[in-house]
Amino acid sequence: MKKLYGVCSLLVSCMIMITGCTGMQSASPPAGSEHAVESDLPPLPPQTNEKIKLRLWVSEEGWDEHIEAYERLHPQIEIVLTRNRTEEHKEKMLDALANRRAPDLMVISKDDLGEFTAISGLADLRQSPFQAETYMKDVPPALWQTTQSFDKQRMFAFPLATSPLVTYYRADILAQFGFPTEPEELARYMEITDNWLKMAKTLAEHGYYINDRPDTPFFLYQSTTGVFDDQLRFTGGGHFFSAYYLSRKLKQGGLDPKLHEQVEEEPPEEYLLRSGSMAMIYRGANEYERIRNMTPKTAGKWRVTRLPFDLNGWAGSSSISVSQYSSYKVYAWDFIQFMMKRQLAPGQVPAYLPVRKEVELAGSSNLFFGGQQVETLFVRLANQMKEFALTPLDTKVQKSLNDGIKHMMMKNADAATAITDIISQIRRETEYDRQILLDERRLLEGSKPTMR
Repeated sequence: MKKLYGVCSLLVSCMIMITGCTGMQSASPPAGSEHAVESDLPPLPPQTNEKIKLRLWVSEEGWDEHIEAYERLHPQIEIVLTRNRTEEHKEKMLDALANRRAPDLMVISKDDLGEFTAISGLADLRQSPFQAETYMKDVPPALWQTTQSFDKQRMFAFPLATSPLVTYYRADILAQFGFPTEPEELARYMEITDNWLKMAKTLAEHGYYINDRPDTPFFLYQSTTGVFDDQLRFTGGGHFFSAYYLSRKLKQGGLDPKLHEQVEEEPPEEYLLRSGSMAMIYRGANEYERIRNMTPKTAGKWRVTRLPFDLNGWAGSSSISVSQYSSYKVYAWDFIQFMMKRQLAPGQVPAYLPVRKEVELAGSSNLFFGGQQVETLFVRLANQMKEFALTPLDTKVQKSLNDGIKHMMMKNADAATAITDIISQIRRETEYDRQILLDERRLLEGSKPTMR
């Protein structure tokens, strides 16, 4: 609790700084920052003899191609790319912002967004020279909301891409046991819980699995909703009970993989995929190339469909921020506009709807997935998906929630006992910090804080 409080207190302190920092800018941006909403990118300020260097921090692969394309269009600008290790990226960004040494541009993934919703140091993209709201109608509303600050006063990042959670499956294995193999037929079959459990049982009896973790149902349900709503009320409800009940049933039936010691040498999912024992796995659309690279000998045997239980889950996203202290904000904004009109990587569904439509209509066949038009499917699933806002408390609470589920399953606790106890514990752990955040937001909105 003390550790959680310390983190949240820091966030709140930074949040208080927002009102005093929004006006802090570097040198005034050059003129000519107006941009067109339609096809053409805006002209940059007149070229100077000095080359502009924009520093960009990312944790994902695939940026080199985009940077080279941008630099060909703008030879007077150099994008200096730093690729951080995924597990270090967030902390490096937070540390750089705290010390006012942040790069001009930073790419933030879905899992890290909540940490940036209540801190200062990131430019408000709704203000000049950005005026991102001119693109608001061209980005899905739910995705747009993921980059708004906790107090709803700032837009701290621009969404570039999103990724639905999908089902990857081996059609050859399912066919061997008489289960549907066509993507939509299988999805309809898995909407019924008993059908999914039957498939899990039948395949497990022959050494194949449709989940790589005992709490797979809980993982799937969690992908459809945030930990908290906009009033920081815990969202765990009826679906959590159902998810826990199914997860417990999997564990009791021995339907989760029995991992051996050699799994310690690599992530369990990689071992299971390479061994050929995974008949089905649930990952983001943006991970399909990873699956292909891990199982090259199974080309043509894999297919993709939507999630079981008629769920529409959110796996990930990429958003880009500008440092409040950058001296090149107008150039950074030009790069953002360039990137919003490109697909970041295969499986990444563009946030910008005109480009998203182009990806959907392209409809190219993917031989690894038996000629299936997977990019078209990803776009259609993303259009049905509802992203959700993330909060400064999410990271800590998510860990407590996951640990609580595992502990209760080990105790073989029933769903009512397990979920009730976990929710009560989370509420106790977060109540004080939750109230601090809400009171600070009310102060910024001009409302009276809640008495404690």
